[in-house]
Amino acid sequence: MDKQHERDFIVRRVLNRDSLERVCAAKQVEVSDLTGIAAHFDVSMAPTIGALNPLLDQQGATLDQGAVRLPEAMQPVYRSFCGHGWNGLACGPAFGGEGLPHLCHAFLRETLNGKSLAFGLLHDLNFSFYKALHRHGCDELKARFLEKVVAGQCTATMCLTEPNCGTDLSLIQTTARRDPQERLWRLSGNKIFITWGDHDLTDNIVHLVLARSGERGSGLAGLSLFLVPKWLEENGSRRPNQVQTLGIENKMGIHGSPTCSLAFDGSEGWLVGNEGDGLSCMFTMMNAARISVGLQGLGIAQEAFEKALAYAGERRQGKAAWQRAALPRPPHPIIQHPDIQRRFMDMEARITAARVLVYDACLLLDLADVTECEREADDVQARLGFYTPVLKYALSELGWGVANECMQILGGHGYVHENGIEQLARDIRIASIYEGTNAIQARDLVQRKLLKQCARFEEILDAVAASALRLGRFADFPMQARALIDLNGRIKNAASILIERMENDDRDVSADFCGFLEAFYLLLSGSAWARLLTAANDDGESPLHQNKIRIGRFFFDRILPEADLPITIIETR
Repeated sequence: MDKQHERDFIVRRVLNRDSLERVCAAKQVEVSDLTGIAAHFDVSMAPTIGALNPLLDQQGATLDQGAVRLPEAMQPVYRSFCGHGWNGLACGPAFGGEGLPHLCHAFLRETLNGKSLAFGLLHDLNFSFYKALHRHGCDELKARFLEKVVAGQCTATMCLTEPNCGTDLSLIQTTARRDPQERLWRLSGNKIFITWGDHDLTDNIVHLVLARSGERGSGLAGLSLFLVPKWLEENGSRRPNQVQTLGIENKMGIHGSPTCSLAFDGSEGWLVGNEGDGLSCMFTMMNAARISVGLQGLGIAQEAFEKALAYAGERRQGKAAWQRAALPRPPHPIIQHPDIQRRFMDMEARITAARVLVYDACLLLDLADVTECEREADDVQARLGFYTPVLKYALSELGWGVANECMQILGGHGYVHENGIEQLARDIRIASIYEGTNAIQARDLVQRKLLKQCARFEEILDAVAASALRLGRFADFPMQARALIDLNGRIKNAASILIERMENDDRDVSADFCGFLEAFYLLLSGSAWARLLTAANDDGESPLHQNKIRIGRFFFDRILPEADLPITIIETR
């Protein structure tokens, strides 16, 4: 599976052409340039970041007299990344960005996260901050901070979690009190698990802090969002803003990304958006971050796959009994063993479907940016609403699952540090936990999206059915098309069962949310493969065509049936 060729194929043959051309026209870029820019990053920047990654893991971040220090080798790589414009690839030109589509940015982030998740997290936070402040911030705050973040002169964080408050944000105790004399707010409280909460890469750090501006006990309605810099800069001088780093976490992975406990002690901040709208403002950042988590899972999966494939082609063990005279005397490369081939086909089938779906979502993000029609904007946001929890859940699980499978292929050589697989597994394990645990994503899908937007959900099922019907027109794929249509009907029926149970106040219904999401994701993956096979059949007898046919058949034979168990459980409860 060549990532660059696959990107080209998906962009050229699988994504919605009208939407793609419309976005590129609005962004003033050629469709053919999108993958070319990504290929340039893959060659010019990615190897340097990949070479840095083991060092970040081994040395990690340290806390020295209240300040976080990173390995010195990180500094020049970060400066080069920002200096060449990669940090602002999808940010607006008005703030120093390149103004390129989210889709092009997705190509970069997929590679970046695979080469170094610690580095990728820093970039993802900067971009999520840009999206949130650009949408909700006043002109003064935009002018003051956006250009600096886009240029990489300062970095950004998202501060939600507290010692007593994780998923349930109504328990937030950090307070914000208005200072009428200085036209700002003063924040006090402790935040924990703050990714890139402190470091020595840049002169300043800007925190987006969710705090209670209302009375204690006011719940979610009393929360507002504030921008709180580490340093206050005025007239060429600066002073500390009473943001103290209490500690950094000793973690399982992503050691090069400092996860900090922060204390705000009367720290000065500015309101972002309206008072009491903190949660909706913060979710602009969180939703962008959840798509980013999907790209993290995809990037780690691809990187692990490539490392394992290279190893399997060189490692010689045992006899490949199914090829006798054609091969030299054993031991043979383990890639020749049928079970190893099955593992690679399984991973490739899952990675390819995930790539199509996350690119679909990023194209929707682009459509949301360029549309001027309110009705179309609502439709795009509704579709994104279904994609976001599904991709965060499924692709974070994909990254962990593929890294774990690749470790198995390398055997003992995968369990040691030198080959990089065990670091990938440790690093990606957090992805199913942060930005809302995966169980929260399943609850979001069913309770917030399915229950309240049933008509939108049925539109997605209609699109799946249409992809199956197009595939069924080819004589070679009637069984695959029928399997997809049958699963589509069962998913619709399972959704009706869950809705009925929720309306009847079934206390145990949420136990089936994760299973439903997993089955729904397999349905979407099946639709992605239907589109891939349809495109491959129209693309001639190329090696890429033959590979897609082979892997697509594997998906429908061996992976799509996995949806049967969770759907059966829902149907029979």
